[in-house]
Amino acid sequence: MDDEFLQSYKDILKEKNIDTFNANDLEFVEEELQTVLSAVVVLLRRHRINGRLCCDNNDNNLEVTDVDRWGFVTQVKCNRCSRTLETTYHKTKRTYERIDDKSKLKPGDHICWHRWYVIWHHAIVSEVDGNERKIIHYYRDSCCDYVEVIERPMPKNDSSCNALYRVNYHDCYNADYSILRAQKLINKTGYNLLTRNCEHFSRWCKTGTTNSIQVDLCCTSLLKLALMIVPRLIFPLVIILCCLHEPLLVALKENCIKVFDTCYQYSISCSTVPSSSKHPDSGRLREPLLVAPKESCIELFNACHQYSISCSMASNSSKQPDTEISQSRFMQMADMKVRLHGV
Repeated sequence: MDDEFLQSYKDILKEKNIDTFNANDLEFVEEELQTVLSAVVVLLRRHRINGRLCCDNNDNNLEVTDVDRWGFVTQVKCNRCSRTLETTYHKTKRTYERIDDKSKLKPGDHICWHRWYVIWHHAIVSEVDGNERKIIHYYRDSCCDYVEVIERPMPKNDSSCNALYRVNYHDCYNADYSILRAQKLINKTGYNLLTRNCEHFSRWCKTGTTNSIQVDLCCTSLLKLALMIVPRLIFPLVIILCCLHEPLLVALKENCIKVFDTCYQYSISCSTVPSSSKHPDSGRLREPLLVAPKESCIELFNACHQYSISCSMASNSSKQPDTEISQSRFMQMADMKVRLHGV
């Protein structure tokens, strides 16, 4: 790996104050940085039809321009053409291979198995030594109240591991880089069932992106369930509103009576306010009361009376208990209208 490419990586780590790769053994740090950049170059070559880097085959023309929160490269730039290149796998295809013999597992494999409480658990195989295998995954210890990334031996006689699968990606990071990414998150917490679970972690180690099929399926199922339930809830509400139509008619009828009373008082005040009132606000009081002509009040009464009669007929057909009382009130309103004609 050329020194300029490596130096640009060190510079951006220092600029963002990321200490993921800090260690006492400087040679080990250099080895890790070389692993990261080698994986990036392999990825960029794989994404080119001719297997070359952006402008030529010289990685010294590349410069690291961005890293994620853990210090892993997410973006590089070609210094010759200034083209920006992504270093993540966004839409890579994947298949699931059933593993009946655990000896077929290799370091860097993304594995998953079905647990007894429905959920699938995911992990990264970090080491294979004969019949001994280690995995890195999110795990909750019995003595802890939180979930963290740990490395531990793979369970040998765990009944939940009977249905074991390997996730094969059409395009992903190599084994060394996937293991390095997993190791750098050991002892990290922040587990979240919806946004940062074991499947998110394993896919990030292999592709640099975080997504969970289980969460996607759960959200899709909830949406379909909502689409099935909501119409069934709306229909009964419509029926209930229809049943409440009769009380609504009664309320409208009472409001019409109030409008009648208000109009009657308004008309009486129009005819009784003296023209030579001594009140300091008499000019403002008389003008709005006397400007409205008596004929307009009578027309308003006629409209309200017809509306009230229609409400009364609707309530009669629904056999409301206060029908007789309402009719007597309407007769009183009619008498008020007759008296207005003589005002």
